[in-house]
Amino acid sequence: ILAVPGIRSGSLVGAHQLGSLLTDLGVEHAVYYGDPGDIRTYTPLVAYARAAAAKRRLELGRLGHVGHRTPGMTPIAFDEVEINRLLGTQVVNRGWHEIEARASAISEAVAADTVQQLDALGRMGSKSEDVSDAARLYLALRQQAEADDLLAVALGCYPHHAGRVCLSSALLTESGIPAGCEGDVNSTLAMYLLQSFTGRPAHFGEILEVDEGENTIITSHCGCAAPSLAADDELIEIAPVRLWNRGTCLRFPSTTGPATYVNLVGRRGTYRLCAAEGEVLPTEMVFEGNPARFRPSLPVQALLATIGAEGFGHHWMLGYGHVVPELKAFCKLVGIRGVFP
Repeated sequence: ILAVPGIRSGSLVGAHQLGSLLTDLGVEHAVYYGDPGDIRTYTPLVAYARAAAAKRRLELGRLGHVGHRTPGMTPIAFDEVEINRLLGTQVVNRGWHEIEARASAISEAVAADTVQQLDALGRMGSKSEDVSDAARLYLALRQQAEADDLLAVALGCYPHHAGRVCLSSALLTESGIPAGCEGDVNSTLAMYLLQSFTGRPAHFGEILEVDEGENTIITSHCGCAAPSLAADDELIEIAPVRLWNRGTCLRFPSTTGPATYVNLVGRRGTYRLCAAEGEVLPTEMVFEGNPARFRPSLPVQALLATIGAEGFGHHWMLGYGHVVPELKAFCKLVGIRGVFP
C-alpha cells in the first residue's frame, strides 16, 4: 500500500484505514509513504516485492535432500512437515544409491567432456580418477535436480561422500541451483534466499576465526563455493578436500564487496533467521577452502553475543549485496522470527 503526499488527497487516511482492516483480517501487508516521482520511494517497495516473489516461488517449488545430515550435527536436523506448512515447499528426498546409479550410466564421452571443462577451471591438483568421479557425480546430481524440478538441493556429503561432491556443490550453485553441504536443508534455504535477492551465488561457510582488532570474521567451508566468487580466476585450484586428502574441491580466496551474512535454523515453533550486513575484504588463502574475510557493520563481539543468546547455528551463508530489507520482509511474510543485530 503506497500513500502519497497531498493534504487533500486523503491518501494517508485511506492507507491507514486499509492497513488497519487488513491487520484485523490477518492479511499480511505493508504500508509505505512517498512521492511517486521520487525513485527513492520505490526502494523499500522493491525489497518487499522481491521477498514476496521468493515466497511465491517457494510455495510452488521443490527442495532436494540427498543422503542424510552429518552424524552428530543434530542442530541441522530439519522439519520436513514444518517446511511444507510454513513455506509450502515440498522436500524431495533421494538416496545416494540413486545418484550413484545415474553416475554409472553416464557415457565415457560425456564424462570426458565435463572433465575437460573442469581442467580449464584452474590449476589441477587432484588425481585424474577423482576428477572423473566428481564429474560423473556432478552430471548425475544435475540430471536429478532437473528431473525433480528443484529450486535448491542439500547434499548429505559428510563423511561418506566427503570430497566427492564438493565440486558438484560449486557448479550447481553456479548454475542457479544452490547446493548446501552436510545435508543442511535450512542453510540451503538461506542460500536460496540470498541467491534470489542478490542475483549471485551464495557462499556456504562457518565462522572459523575472528579478529577483534580488525573487526573481521574468516568464513569458509571445505571448497564448495561457486567459481565466480573467486577473487581472481588465476587463483582457482582444483585440489583434494582437506582432512581426507581425496576428491576434488575448489580452493580460492573469495571476492570482495558489500555482503550479508545469514544463519537460518529451527523447526516448528523455533524457526529463526539472523542477518548482518557488512563488507567482504581482501584475504589470502588462510584456509583450505574459499576463505572470505567479512567485516560486519556491528562489532564482531556483538554479533557473537547475538549468536550465543539467540541460539543460532554454525553454518553461515554469505550473499554478495546488502539485502537485510528483503530478509526482514520475507520473515514477516512467512512468520519466521528475524533477528537483525
